[in-house]
Amino acid sequence: MSVELKKSTIEGAGAGLFMDENVSAGDEITMGVGLDLPSYETDGTTLEAYVLPHPTVEYGGILVLGWMSFVNSQPEPGLANAKVAVAEVDIEGCDHFHLTLLATKDIEAGQEIFLDYEDVMVEDD
Repeated sequence: MSVELKKSTIEGAGAGLFMDENVSAGDEITMGVGLDLPSYETDGTTLEAYVLPHPTVEYGGILVLGWMSFVNSQPEPGLANAKVAVAEVDIEGCDHFHLTLLATKDIEAGQEIFLDYEDVMVEDD
């Protein structure tokens, strides 16, 4: 899938991630990497805006790198159109996460991608 970085439709939000082509619900939008980072290292810092909740550690976080770090939270309920699937990877003691951004609704080319920051992860089956 192809995405584009543009000015967000949310006033004051800065950049946002937009679809460059139509996608259907369930389609993979983009992939990224997340670093395992304790929340106490990012709380109150600029990085806090780029941290997802850790799927298994209560006070942990995942620092999002790449395109997905530009996906804004829905400006109002019901506008979220994507979720994140997380797979933990351990290579030589360096914990990181493989992140996949998935469409939860059909998204048209030119439409901004939004997450619900309160419910960002795809549920495990």
